[in-house]
Amino acid sequence: MGKSTSSKKNDKLTDSEKKKIKQANKAKANPKKSAAKKEKNIAKVERREAADVREKEHNDAMKAQKAKECAEAEKREKERKLEREQRKIQKAEEAEEAKNELEREQRKIQKAEEAEALECEGTCR
Repeated sequence: MGKSTSSKKNDKLTDSEKKKIKQANKAKANPKKSAAKKEKNIAKVERREAADVREKEHNDAMKAQKAKECAEAEKREKERKLEREQRKIQKAEEAEEAKNELEREQRKIQKAEEAEALECEGTCR
C-alpha cells in the first residue's frame, strides 16, 4: 500500500513542470510569436545587465569619491593639529622670552638699587 501512494505522487506533475510543458506546446503551435517573445526577453535581460553595470560603476565612483573626501579630511585634520602644536611651541617660546626679559629687568633694578646703596654709603660717611 505504501508503494502505491508514493508512485501516485511521482506520476503527478508539479505546477512548474506543467507550466514548462504548456509553454513548450505554445511555442510549437506558434513559432513566430515564440521567437519574438524570446527576443524580447533577451533584450530585457541585456537591459538589466547594462543597468547593473551602470549601477556598479556609479557605486564604485561614489566609493572613490568618499575615499578621496576622507583622505582630504584627514589631511586637513593633520594640518590643524600641526598648526596647534606650532602655536603651543610659539606661546611657550614667547613665555620663555617674557620670563627672560623680566629677569633682565629685575637684574637692572637690582643693580640700580645696589648702585644707589653704594652711592648712599659714600655720601652718608
